[in-house]
Amino acid sequence: MLQSLTNAIRSSYPIVYTYGTGRGFLHRNIWYHDPTENLEKSLESFTATEILPHLWLGNIWDAHNVPALQHHNITHILTIITGVTPSYPDKFHYLHIDAMDVPSQKIKPFFRESTDFIHSVMHKIPGHAKGKYSLTNQSLRMDNATNEKLENTTKNAENENIEGILVHCVQGKSRSASLVAAYLMVQNGKSATEAIDFLQEKRSLVDPNTGFRQELFEFEQELKERQME
Repeated sequence: MLQSLTNAIRSSYPIVYTYGTGRGFLHRNIWYHDPTENLEKSLESFTATEILPHLWLGNIWDAHNVPALQHHNITHILTIITGVTPSYPDKFHYLHIDAMDVPSQKIKPFFRESTDFIHSVMHKIPGHAKGKYSLTNQSLRMDNATNEKLENTTKNAENENIEGILVHCVQGKSRSASLVAAYLMVQNGKSATEAIDFLQEKRSLVDPNTGFRQELFEFEQELKERQME
């Protein structure tokens, strides 16, 4: 409890983000993780969830926890927040998507770019589907055996040669979860409901807003139509 309170009020290194200017507020004093800080403490405060081996879903604080990111060999960061810029471009590869967490925000147009970015890391993992990844490539859905093998892969994740990726928004709840759900739908052949349920099993706070859910269902239909072509 005390540690949580300490984490919440730290302001020694204020980092100010303009987030959702249409909503008229700022995120201030994002906790800066001192690289010299004890690694154990950094890992304790790292709340990102490993959805699949090397694929992490987390929040904005996780994206600033450099010691923990490096410990897990996370080399790529996909950020979906409005009004921010990469914090450590010399340490990580970034993709930034400018989007708000409101039902009127269209998120489906970002699915191709985000899934390509995630796959640029994931395709290097043993047991993962091979080949050129694209939403227009109809042959990349994994069969059930391969899908099960991937989900049950034990942590050779500690293998230093295997890179990882963090997908995050502010909470790791709606925007970033929707992007990871879209990736699971394309790459693992899950329906929108299956993808969301799978994410919630791994990370209970996952809850895409109503607009994003609708777009995921629309995206599912588009994938089915592509398969039939």
